[in-house]
Amino acid sequence: MLLAVIAACEIGFWVLLVAGLAARYLLRLPKIGLVLLAGVPLVDVVMLVASVVDIQRGAEPSFKHSLAAIFIGVSVGFGHQTLKWADKWAAHYMAGARGRSSRRRRARSVPAGSAPAGSGTCSRTSSASAS
Repeated sequence: MLLAVIAACEIGFWVLLVAGLAARYLLRLPKIGLVLLAGVPLVDVVMLVASVVDIQRGAEPSFKHSLAAIFIGVSVGFGHQTLKWADKWAAHYMAGARGRSSRRRRARSVPAGSAPAGSGTCSRTSSASAS
């Protein structure tokens, strides 16, 4: 039974995430989107409670309990980052918001005849060569 709860919680995580982002950006219902996205961590609470109840009922800790612990640990460790990434992605692709296309910035082009600052060369002509 615990494996079915784990599978349902993982499916529920992604369904709530996609539904929250769709409500927020496609349907333009930010409050409903917020409520759905706030439900994403509750899925992990359900998985944790199911795992604890299973052990309290006398089940020996086994692979399924380890699997639940791994899913909860990954969610705690990377959940916020995953939600931020998904929100940025949805804002860009679903709502057409402008986002940074790349973290790398293009190098500024240096005009011909001038050296970049700190290069050790001087762009001024010396007075000796001017006379």
